Amino acid sequence: MNEGEIAEILTQRFSNCTAGETSKQLVEFLWDRIYTLNIDDAIENAYEIKGGQQTIDALTHKSPYVNAQDINQLQIVHVHGLARKPEDGYVFSLADYASNMGPGSAWISVLAQTIATQPFIIARTGLEEPDLEYFLTGRSADSVRRDRGPSFLIEPNPDPGTLKDC
Repeated sequence: MNEGEIAEILTQRFSNCTAGETSKQLVEFLWDRIYTLNIDDAIENAYEIKGGQQTIDALTHKSPYVNAQDINQLQIVHVHGLARKPEDGYVFSLADYASNMGPGSAWISVLAQTIATQPFIIARTGLEEPDLEYFLTGRSADSVRRDRGPSFLIEPNPDPGTLKDC
């Protein structure tokens, strides 16, 4: 897509999105960090409209890595880009993945390590996302911390493959 198409088809379409029920419920809890594969701003809008216990810091794969120090500030990391920050670009093509999602990306490295060792919640996605599959390959019975709770997959309409995996 050229710049005009990106602006119209992606940036405009995924800006000022209405938060769904899942996003609205996120506001009720304290989070270390939220990663999303979505480029829309629904989570940000949920926090801005409904309010919450944390203020938000919306980040993308291009944002410099900063370790969260304050529980009152929530980092929302948009792994594929964010419509509110079109200057950071979007990650969709194989070339984009190769240049943005590799070992040189601090956000991706931290996400991969977190999924491998910490409990997490996966909401509103199937298990057929190539990047999600990549992150989950590092997780095993030996890598999960025993002093933490379980992870969750929230899937209202699981397909047979998801049911078998879970």
